[in-house]
Order: sequence, then structure tokens, then C-alpha cells
Amino acid sequence: MDVRTTKLTSKTAVVVWTPSVEDSKASQYMYVVQADPLNATTGGLHTCEVKVGEGTFTCNITSLLPNSDYNISVMACNTLSLCSKHSESVHIRTLSPEKDNLYVEILSPTGLKVTWESKAKHPNRFFQVQLDTDIITYCTHRMQTVDYACEADALLPDTAYELQLFNCDTAYPDATCEIASEIVKAQTWPTAPLDVTAFYESATAVQVSWSPTKADVKKQYTYVVAVSPATGANVSTCISNSQSCLVSALEPNTPYKVTVQSCAHINYCGLPTSPVDVLTPPSVPDQVAVSDVQCTSFLVTLSHSEEGVKNDYYYRIMSSTRAAASVAVQYCTVSAGSKDLACAVYGLKPNSVYSVVAKACAAPGRCSMPSLSVEVKTKPTGKAQCLQLSVV
Repeated sequence: MDVRTTKLTSKTAVVVWTPSVEDSKASQYMYVVQADPLNATTGGLHTCEVKVGEGTFTCNITSLLPNSDYNISVMACNTLSLCSKHSESVHIRTLSPEKDNLYVEILSPTGLKVTWESKAKHPNRFFQVQLDTDIITYCTHRMQTVDYACEADALLPDTAYELQLFNCDTAYPDATCEIASEIVKAQTWPTAPLDVTAFYESATAVQVSWSPTKADVKKQYTYVVAVSPATGANVSTCISNSQSCLVSALEPNTPYKVTVQSCAHINYCGLPTSPVDVLTPPSVPDQVAVSDVQCTSFLVTLSHSEEGVKNDYYYRIMSSTRAAASVAVQYCTVSAGSKDLACAVYGLKPNSVYSVVAKACAAPGRCSMPSLSVEVKTKPTGKAQCLQLSVV
């Protein structure tokens, strides 16, 4: 008798045989097919029968175990239940089960989303998802659709987990289950830092600082600071292993949004913090000059800059002198759009040393840092020396 197997799967095998040519009564026999496991832990014999008179020489053996070895043999039996010897056995090994695809998406430092696809549709069986050794309650679904999804929360931040899909006979924790997917490893994100503050160091630099969460105090994170203009383009970043960072090469007089991320390692960072607004000031005026010095006045001139013209800045000039117990300050303003950036400072004390600084302003309260101080001494009193400043 020639025996062979076809259509081998993880749990079934179709056995086909050809009776001997000289056996004229082959169609009158009952045939018994046996699958004898080679591993004692695989279980007992699996059989299937072809009844007398069916005239077919194929039989489907079911309920085999995946990845298991069996010897397949066939016996012919007459109506008196007298059977022949086993045919020559054929060795088979069942296939690995076709796994479903399990996907994990990290949603937050404490939550993740699980999705999977399956061709299995058995209304009386259920899918369960295990996270490490625990069953995710919300992920138990009856096998009746194609796509599945669920979420798990209350997880630990920056923690590695293993997830696996199971095919179960009930929806309860004590169900009998079979593995339905490969293990998927996932790691939750680090938590976002706290108390983010941002203040400008200059017209082109912002100092950012933050605090770690209580749970992260003992962990060493790298922090990525992003400073983004309103357009979202040309994002400036800095990376720090401490709790502060200076972001430079920014544009003057520009609003920015600042965020910070905690990173456990390269390309593995948590969600950014809520954005903090910061506005860089105008650039400091340069080339401040003083001329036409008189007893009680002098003229202050500034140089034009592309930035000042573009942003229509106005300028505040402050002239101060320190007396024994007080500081005397005089101001003058150069209006926005002025052709000549100059203004006269009056009401000064004769024969006094003044410190002169200038600020560029985009709006009230939005001025640059003061320029480098220029010192000048007014003329002493005297009819010959004290003249009224004629150039304004």
C-alpha cells in the first residue's frame, strides 16, 4: 500500500493511499489512518476512518499539534473488524501556526494602543492580550471581525513591556489559550519635564530651564529643547544633560514657542511639554555717538540698521549722572521712521559726567537691552562756554 500526505497545516494533514493492484476487494474495506506522535508530550494517537463502501482513499486527520512530529500509517479492515498490518509509516512534521499580526502604538508615558488583524472567525472563541503576565481586560474580544483595537493605561513611564495575543476558549482569566501572535516588545515614553521657563539672554538667544518629575529624579535623561517661530519653520534646538539650555541663533524681535522633551536614549523621547511663549527683543543699537556738547545739552546720534528700518523701531536715549546721593536721568526719543536718527538731550548739569545709552523699541515695553555706555562731560558754566544747542 502506497501512503502519502498532502495539504499539511499546523493542525491537520490529508492522508492519501493507493491499495495494492492485486487487491480486488479494496473498495469493500474500512480504512483506519493513524498519526502516532513521536514525542510523548504531544499526546496520544490521532485517527480517522473511511467506512466500507465509500470507495475513497483519502482521510483528513485533525487536532494535531503545531511543530510536532508524527508517523502516519494506514490499516485495511474487513466487516469482521479483522485488520491488516500497518502500512509502511510516513513521517510528517506539522507546520508552525500562522500568527496574527499584533501592533503596539505608544500613546503616552502611561498608555498604549494595541491593534491586530486576524483571519480567524470563531464566534465561540475569544482573543486575549497579555501585557507581561497580566491580561488587558479591555482587549478581550470575540472572534467575529477582522480588525481589533484596544488601549491599556495606568502603566509605568519609561518601562519596557512584552505583549502577546492569545486565542482562548472563554473570555475569562482562567481560559485555555493558544498563542496567536509573536511577542511584541514596547517601551512607554519618559514623562515630560515640569516648570518650563524661558527668558531671553539677548536678541538672538533664549535661556530655557525646567525641573524633572519626582519619579525621574534618579534617572539620567537627555533633554531636547525646541524653539519654534510662529511659522513652524527653522526650528532651533539644543540638547542638555542638565536642567537648562541656551538656544542661540534666533531672530530678533520674534515670538517663539518653547518645548522640552525627556529622552531615554537616541531617538526615544517622550511627548513635548506644553509650549511656553517667549519674545526676543530688538537688537541692541550700535554706533551711539555724542556731539555738540554744551553746558546743559548734547546731541545723540545713532546709525541706521536694516533690522530697525524693517521693524520700524523707535529709540529711547537715556543720559544719567550720579550725584552724591541720587541719580539724575534725562531722556529723549527718536521717533519711528525718522530720517536722521538723532535727538538732543536737555536739562543737564554743567560740568558733569553723563553715561549715555540707547534702546531700540518695537512697542512700549518691548525694547532691546541697553547699548554700550558712552561717557560724556558737559561744559562748565561760563558765558563763553555755555551755548544753546542749535541742532535738534
